[in-house]
Amino acid sequence: MTKQVPYNKQDVYLKVEAKGLDVNFSFGETSEKMINIGVIQSLEVISDNKFNKFNGPGIGVYATSNGKPSKNEASYDWFEYKAQ
Repeated sequence: MTKQVPYNKQDVYLKVEAKGLDVNFSFGETSEKMINIGVIQSLEVISDNKFNKFNGPGIGVYATSNGKPSKNEASYDWFEYKAQ
């Protein structure tokens, strides 16, 4: 399910916080003012953790126009990963 969130600022912080195979998504104008999007999601459906513990969730940055032509751009100048 896709959820659109109104946002009209120049820059946006995106955050994915994981606890085990559960993830929570949030966004904000600063890293201190984050707003949760949707509900906690489980990554169990894409993880083979129960079997050989080889494939599964990965970490990266991705943007899409949902299959529609677009001249919009997404640029990333910072990515941080904190293992806990």
